[in-house]
Amino acid sequence: MSNKRIALTALIPAAITLVSCGSHQAPQASLPTTLQAQNTDICPSCGRPALTAWVAPAVAPVEMGDGEIGGIISLIPSSIDPQPLNTGPVVPAAASRMTDLMHLTVITSPDRARPVACFQPNVSLRPSTLPALSFRDADNTVDNTWSGGLVLLSEFVAQASVPTVAAADQVCQSEFGLSWRTLRMNDANDLLPAGIRPVGTWATALP
Repeated sequence: MSNKRIALTALIPAAITLVSCGSHQAPQASLPTTLQAQNTDICPSCGRPALTAWVAPAVAPVEMGDGEIGGIISLIPSSIDPQPLNTGPVVPAAASRMTDLMHLTVITSPDRARPVACFQPNVSLRPSTLPALSFRDADNTVDNTWSGGLVLLSEFVAQASVPTVAAADQVCQSEFGLSWRTLRMNDANDLLPAGIRPVGTWATALP
């Protein structure tokens, strides 16, 4: 009998320990600072829509023979080619940040006020941290191109205030200076196959 009492006595502290462990919540790992910032800015269920901005869509795909280099063409950097096709409308793009970089990709979205993605052309090496180019054969598009330049978001403007890319260019120049203009999806420093239309690009995001 004494042996049973000793065994039962030994089990009671263990049971108490198990109960306390069951009611204790394990500490939650904190999100990286960059994700915390994104979650703060983007929360549709909280009434804060995802960040979007006005951009200029890509011009018509380059045909074979226009800058062709062995079947591969390079979209001429915007610092060399000003891309004067600025009479078309701007389109919305979803904007997301990764440390000091910003990714903008064309989307379909209801009309509402949003900033213009203003761009200062530059030629810089593609960061090693960027995702690889993502080609989609269904519509001959590519995402994750590297613009090589700088991007800043303007004040919020309605699409009626920027009916053309030229009008959006004026917003950028009046707010940031004459060296700034609307980001164009053709702002790519990557070598791309002929006929490919960029729909998403990265740029260095200034604070």
